[in-house]
Amino acid sequence: MSRLGILKVILAVAILAFILQRVGITEVAEVAATADFRYLPLAALALLCSLFLDCINLKVLLRPLASVSVTRLFPKYLYSWALGLVTPGKVGEFAISFFLRDRVPVGKTVAVYVIDKVTTLLVLILLSITGLFMFFAWETAAAVVALFLALWAAGMGLLFSSLGRRWARRLLRRRAALFAGFSETFLEYMRTRKRLVLAALLLATARWVVNCFVVYLVFLAFRQAVSFPLLLAIVPLASLAAILPVTFSGLGVREGIFIFAASRAGIASSISAAVSVFLLVIDYSLVVVFLLALLHRTDFRDLLRAARHQAPTGPVADPPARSSG
Repeated sequence: MSRLGILKVILAVAILAFILQRVGITEVAEVAATADFRYLPLAALALLCSLFLDCINLKVLLRPLASVSVTRLFPKYLYSWALGLVTPGKVGEFAISFFLRDRVPVGKTVAVYVIDKVTTLLVLILLSITGLFMFFAWETAAAVVALFLALWAAGMGLLFSSLGRRWARRLLRRRAALFAGFSETFLEYMRTRKRLVLAALLLATARWVVNCFVVYLVFLAFRQAVSFPLLLAIVPLASLAAILPVTFSGLGVREGIFIFAASRAGIASSISAAVSVFLLVIDYSLVVVFLLALLHRTDFRDLLRAARHQAPTGPVADPPARSSG
């Protein structure tokens, strides 16, 4: 990890510690002790349903390039999601392109995954508008909405432009060949496959509804019945704030905005802080499970060797199974 990555981890831990200190560690612990743990497996199951929806989204987008069964795609998607939560900038999520390299060239899978992410980001911005105007001054909310929409539009413009492609080639240098087909695939989808992009927008919206249901279940664990429409305003807003490249994976920033917005809605900070902690526990418990499964079945030396070379044009092995010897 780079020095900047280490600083982001330290900052995330510092922000989380500051939040717990301000709310009161004793108060949060007392709330946590009252939890009905029967709701937590349900919340984890709901989170898996959310991830499954994103997997279906990816499958739909990949359909013009290759037919990949859900049973084949879902485990690889879970591995990539887990890697994303333990890597700076969630770059580990793009491991899905290497896991599928026997069916689709790496560059084309990355293009499809970027479309998935930009549509998800647009949905997140739109869903956050309600929360911004509920919990912040009108001028502040309008400025933030305008800023995020402008950044999204600028990012899309950069992806479409020859300037963006030149910058990408300079950054990737020798590895640029690995992503051959990215620009052509991205432009083709945005110009001629608008129905698939619309389907991605709808599935992304459904996924965020399920994500809010995950939070709703964790609140129920503390016998706190929170209005679901209220969570549709709070959860996307906190997740949008976490996109800002301030801390590692947005840790601390997401929890701070979540607790702030919940307090403005009349929810005790000790309860929303306890909910935040339990959400982190659920997330990273699943991460540990998926990464252990990935370590069991994958030889990372071969995977890294594949990442240094041009994406294969013919059939190659799936992420190689670790030798039992």
